[in-house]
Amino acid sequence: DSGFEILRFWRSTPRLKPIPVVVWTLARDTQLEICRYFGVREIVSKDDDPNVLRAALASTIAGRTTTAKE
Repeated sequence: DSGFEILRFWRSTPRLKPIPVVVWTLARDTQLEICRYFGVREIVSKDDDPNVLRAALASTIAGRTTTAKE
């Protein structure tokens, strides 16, 4: 399954829908728009320092949204 199929399933399943999603990806442009369409909370590039991913996960767990690089 692709990540987009998983996002589609996640957002169409009532008990999963409220759970925020962080995507760690190399995707650009169109793929990022698809992530936003599915309501992804954070999008972190695999090119970023691993601390950016850690910060996005910690922020999501705490219920906040960071300004992740895209």
